[in-house]
Amino acid sequence: MGKRIISALMVLFVVVSLLAPVNALRTVVLVSDNSADMAIARAVAETSGGVLVVSPWGANNEEVLRKVLSLKPGSVIIIGGSVAVPTNYETVLKEKDVKVTRIAGKDRVETSDLALNWLVENGYKLKGNAYILDGWDEGSILYTLQEDPHALILVVNPHHDLVNAIHEKTGLTKEKMAPATGGYGRSVYVDPTMFGGGMPCNCTPIDLPPAETAKLSIERLQNLSSRISNESVRDEILTKAKLAQDLASQKRLGEMRKVIEEAFWLAYSELAPAKPGAAGSSSGSTD
Repeated sequence: MGKRIISALMVLFVVVSLLAPVNALRTVVLVSDNSADMAIARAVAETSGGVLVVSPWGANNEEVLRKVLSLKPGSVIIIGGSVAVPTNYETVLKEKDVKVTRIAGKDRVETSDLALNWLVENGYKLKGNAYILDGWDEGSILYTLQEDPHALILVVNPHHDLVNAIHEKTGLTKEKMAPATGGYGRSVYVDPTMFGGGMPCNCTPIDLPPAETAKLSIERLQNLSSRISNESVRDEILTKAKLAQDLASQKRLGEMRKVIEEAFWLAYSELAPAKPGAAGSSSGSTD
């Protein structure tokens, strides 16, 4: 009798195992360590239930590729263009029969917009507070993520017309937003220093400490510059980083932002030729 029960249980186990869904396949969100793309990739991963994997900006990294494949992904969502996340990743993943979706605009601002639209269009509920930040101010992005790890960050150009339309452009309307406790549904924060201290929309001002955000930007610039072999370019980037630090201490925030943007542009431009992706391909979010 006991053997008959055990045999029946074994048959039942085999049948259930065959009928059960395969849970090994998952979604992986692959992004470069560009702070702007990485911020939106974190939101995509959290919202879609994917696993975030970060690759050095502009580099084909075999260790990163092995990590992605070890996760046994059914699909991979790439955030950023083929300069930031080279096409080699796509080629190898597709050869392994992995579905690949790349979300990339002409720059980091458009990539942010497209990624959020992709979430809304695929029926995902956007969660957490939203922060509208300058796409080139990587220190502010990193600081915000430290303070609010679940922040939904929208990177923009500091331009009045774009921010006025931000809710329509990203689907952040009352109908499409995931409800939070009370009131409007979620808080939307804007850095007013992008607009000379004014507020271009009906949002909540965010107070970002310039010394701390400058420190994070400088650390990021130092990290990028360590990968640059051209000594004169590397020195120029570090000189601009030091100038930005001085300007921050003097509360000359507009000038600080301009110098930081120049330094980041110089660093990314110098690194871009190293692993540019397929010849003639659209670079997408190259920065």
